[in-house]
Amino acid sequence: MVGRSAHEVEDHCPRYEPFGWHHWPEHHWMSYQFRRALGETQEGGGAISECFQAASRMVPGDAESWHREWLRVAERNDRRGDQAEAAGHVITARNCWVRAVDYYRSAEFWLAADDPRRLETFTKCEEAFKKAARYFTPPAETVEIPYENGAHLYAYFLRAPRGADKQPVLIGFGGLDFIKSGGFSSAQPTREINLPARCGANRIFPRISAVAREAIANDAK
Repeated sequence: MVGRSAHEVEDHCPRYEPFGWHHWPEHHWMSYQFRRALGETQEGGGAISECFQAASRMVPGDAESWHREWLRVAERNDRRGDQAEAAGHVITARNCWVRAVDYYRSAEFWLAADDPRRLETFTKCEEAFKKAARYFTPPAETVEIPYENGAHLYAYFLRAPRGADKQPVLIGFGGLDFIKSGGFSSAQPTREINLPARCGANRIFPRISAVAREAIANDAK
């Protein structure tokens, strides 16, 4: 590259760092979110090849192309899921929808709070999860957890595949960038060791109230 040393060029190239794959060294936080998407592939929340395909079409640091390319692969998997289900291939359909969920989550991430596409993308994410959830073993359940002042937190209950009707429950919730339908990939390993999980609530979980803790404890008895 004219006018730049080999060291300067290397500093701008995708590379591994001690914390993981750093796709756009000049755009730390966007690289972090891409690394997050790669991590979800371990439990079925995406395919590595599709993640890199989406990234190859993005303008580094550009939120608009980030949304566009993640949405493209999300909708493609969503359609493939619908087609597979229509053909009777329900496992293929489920897996396509699970990938779509995490791609939709990525597509929504950098949209401004007042961007109407944010709710549209989130709705597609929820709808894809609900389609996939019908084919989990056992199927996921939609639940409402009592919260403060008569409010409820909406969550998904992922029952362990083996065991009694009443089971201990792992409650899973993330930070401000967490979507409950996108928590399936994180919750899936707990189900592999026969521990059920609840994935809740959307970006509004500052703390679990005493009311919620009591309700959850009673439900697990």
